[in-house]
Amino acid sequence: MRVTDDPGINQRQLDALTDACDRIIQESASRRILIKNRPALCEAVHALDPGDSLVVERVQQLGDRLTTALITFAELDAAGIHVTLLLGTGSRDEDARENALELGRLEQSHRAERLTQRIRSGQARAKDQGTHVGRPSKIDKATLRDIQTRRWRGESMRSIARDLDVSPTTVSKALKQVRSVTAVLPNALHQGP
Repeated sequence: MRVTDDPGINQRQLDALTDACDRIIQESASRRILIKNRPALCEAVHALDPGDSLVVERVQQLGDRLTTALITFAELDAAGIHVTLLLGTGSRDEDARENALELGRLEQSHRAERLTQRIRSGQARAKDQGTHVGRPSKIDKATLRDIQTRRWRGESMRSIARDLDVSPTTVSKALKQVRSVTAVLPNALHQGP
C-alpha cells in the first residue's frame, strides 16, 4: 500500500487490499523510481513465495506518476513477479494489462534513450569547448616524454608500465597517441598557407 497525504485514498487502499491480501506492507509515497531504492517495495517483493502475487489497488499506486508506475509495473513483470491489480486498467482485462505493460516498457526505453541523448550532447558540448571528456589520463606530458625516452633506449613496455604503476596497455596507447600526432604534424608543417 502506498501511503499518501490524503487519508481518504489511504483508507480506500486499505479497504480494497484487506480482503485480497494475507499481509499489507505500507510504503510512504516518494519520488524514487528504482525498485531497489524503495525499501518497502523490496520487502514486499522478497516476502512473496513462489506462486504469490503482489497486489495493488491500481497500477498508479506503483509510482508517484503514471509513467513511473508503468515503468515499475514493467520491471516487476520482467523480474517474474506477478502483479494483481484490483481496480483500473488491467484489473479484469488481460489485453488492457498487456497494453499497460507495453506502455511501461516503452516509457522505460524512451527514458533510457533520452538519458543517453543528454549524456552524448553534454559530451559533445564539452568537447567543442576543449574540455577533456572521459576518464582522467594517468599519464601527463612529463611522464609521456619519459616513456618515449625509455622506449627509444629499448626498454620494454612491461618494465616501463611496472615502474609507472600502470598497465602495459596504457603505455602502448600513450605511445600510439604520440605516433598519430607526430604522423600528422609533418604533413601540417609542409603545407603552405
